[in-house]
Amino acid sequence: MQKPVALCVPSQNGLMVEPPHRHSATVRRERSTGMPAMRISMDGRLHKIRAELAWEYDPADPMFAWRVHGGGLDAELVPFHVKVSRTNLGVIAARTDQAFGRWSGTFDTDDGERLTFDGLDGWAEDVHNRW
Repeated sequence: MQKPVALCVPSQNGLMVEPPHRHSATVRRERSTGMPAMRISMDGRLHKIRAELAWEYDPADPMFAWRVHGGGLDAELVPFHVKVSRTNLGVIAARTDQAFGRWSGTFDTDDGERLTFDGLDGWAEDVHNRW
């Protein structure tokens, strides 16, 4: 007999009638993410990031700068606010670090042009859900 799935579950889209999303990420000082459609938009042009990004931040001190590099991008987020949430119910657990701050850095386009940005308001997050 199959276990029933609740009809209304929390998801990235709010409370929806769908099976639960299963996410997995590991927290390390450095980690990579293989997002298939990473892009950067500057001055009305969309540029594809063609390589994995390495994320560096200190989970013990998420107010310290977050650094992202790879695929022509070299950026740093200096947080002005961090939201940390933790839930651990044994087999169900969730951990989220969200940093809100200002991005600065450079991006090298496929055309060889170096784009520079500084003081852009934005955010980054590290999320781990287990259920």
